[in-house]
Amino acid sequence: MKLKKINLFLSLLASIFLLASFIACSKKIQEPEEVVMSFIKLCEEGKVDEAQKLLASKNNVDYFKKFKERKKDMLFIDYDYKGNDDVLEINTSRVNKSDEIAIVLLETNYRIQQHKFSKNIILHKENNEWKIYEYPSLYPVKVK
Repeated sequence: MKLKKINLFLSLLASIFLLASFIACSKKIQEPEEVVMSFIKLCEEGKVDEAQKLLASKNNVDYFKKFKERKKDMLFIDYDYKGNDDVLEINTSRVNKSDEIAIVLLETNYRIQQHKFSKNIILHKENNEWKIYEYPSLYPVKVK
């Protein structure tokens, strides 16, 4: 009787362990390009605290704190600040294939005004997740 209880307990424990392993393995790791796009979207939605979670623990994004405190549009995507309703196209592509450091090329284009910018975003892998290490600030262009 005691042996059956032990076997039942061990079977239950093994089942829980297998289920936990399956859930952990099935969690999809975001690609570096997806992390960059998530960061942009969260900042633009005003979810700065959530966006901050996508930054590396030791990052080189010094201006982020300033923009967080001032509640300004960090990425200047809202280009309608002088009455110019423009569409911003954003494209990302990975430049390298390293397992620990990723370089993502961020290309932006204000479609109507044809102002284009290109920046390299550097990400580091921390705890098996991509985190933004360096994100050069994007400044607004002079409106025509």
